[in-house]
Amino acid sequence: MVFKHKKINIGKKHVEAILIGLQKKNLILLKGSKGYVMCGYLNLKVADKFEDVAVKIVGVSNIGQALKALYYTLLIL
Repeated sequence: MVFKHKKINIGKKHVEAILIGLQKKNLILLKGSKGYVMCGYLNLKVADKFEDVAVKIVGVSNIGQALKALYYTLLIL
């Protein structure tokens, strides 16, 4: 199993990026100070139930793609 954890600085803030290699795809999570971005493996309804701030992205397989998707998601929010 592949496991990667990175702290990425974005201005004065940082994002924790986590990638876990599963059987066929990767589980990716980007965690900030106020919420997180999750790949399609994770469930938005559960995040909402616990009143977490969450964004779901799909079609990513590595941390770089997830960060790029996060950037474009933030542009439209």
